Amino acid sequence: LADTLPGFVLKASAPFWFERVSYARRVLAAGALMSASFALVALGPSPAVQLAGVACASAQTSLGEASMLALTTRFADGGGDAGAAPLTAWSSGTGFAGIFGYAWIVVFHMWCGLSFAATTLLALALVAAYLGVYFGVLPAAPPAPEGDGADALAAAAAPESDDDDDD
Repeated sequence: LADTLPGFVLKASAPFWFERVSYARRVLAAGALMSASFALVALGPSPAVQLAGVACASAQTSLGEASMLALTTRFADGGGDAGAAPLTAWSSGTGFAGIFGYAWIVVFHMWCGLSFAATTLLALALVAAYLGVYFGVLPAAPPAPEGDGADALAAAAAPESDDDDDD
């Protein structure tokens, strides 16, 4: 349940609140959940605390997946098809994530001899990479086409559009 229920609830409720929360805020929330999941699993003093980390990971993957998949529709490939090339890149990244996660454990835990906790805490670098790519590498997404019912979402699509976070 810890691995499934939080993500299910998040994805089931997303249509009711996603358009009210900017992509930038969702990415920041996903980064915070990712950090919490690594820290709780690595440092949790009991199985219950570690399962809370698993629940954070479930929520993070669902929030990140749904947000990034929705964001692909804001980009057009060279032929003008909205989202075709970004969707291909997203699906390739999703497949690569499983291989990468397994390789992370093999390299750092099995080959380098780091403890499981150290290997998991080292993965906090992935949070910095995740946030760095979104805020520093990904270009601002163009707005949604007029009249497609996503005007509020389009206004929040670009990372720079979160001007009210200065306080």
